[in-house]
Amino acid sequence: MGPVLLAIIGLFVLWDVVWWVLGVRPRFPWQLKDRLGAGASDPVLLDVRTPLEYNWFHLPGAQNVPDLLADSGKMPPVSPSREVVVICMTGHRSPLVAYALKKRDTGGSITSSGGRWDGRCMNGPAGCGGAGRRQKPGNRMA
Repeated sequence: MGPVLLAIIGLFVLWDVVWWVLGVRPRFPWQLKDRLGAGASDPVLLDVRTPLEYNWFHLPGAQNVPDLLADSGKMPPVSPSREVVVICMTGHRSPLVAYALKKRDTGGSITSSGGRWDGRCMNGPAGCGGAGRRQKPGNRMA
């Protein structure tokens, strides 16, 4: 079991290193929380999860754009001066989309943030929209 576990850990580390080398910087949940509460202009939050995942919970102000995974040309208009944070559930979709947007030179700074499933770092159940409670489809957390 030891070599298998080490191989899995190695693959996760390699995944992250590849995105760093390609210029996609991660924004961890606690960093995003600090950034959103800093009082400066908030970043544009693009949530690339499926509508079902988005309806389970999402950050206030996040736009659900699951089609960006298949077609980065569907990027909503964003001012080049704004930071764009691409969000997904586990951190496996957001770097792909962030890299595609970076290659298209959409302007501004693009980072990826995964691990919304552990969004308790973002203020507990109310902050991430439902850890521990069901939310009606279409409702947004305030």
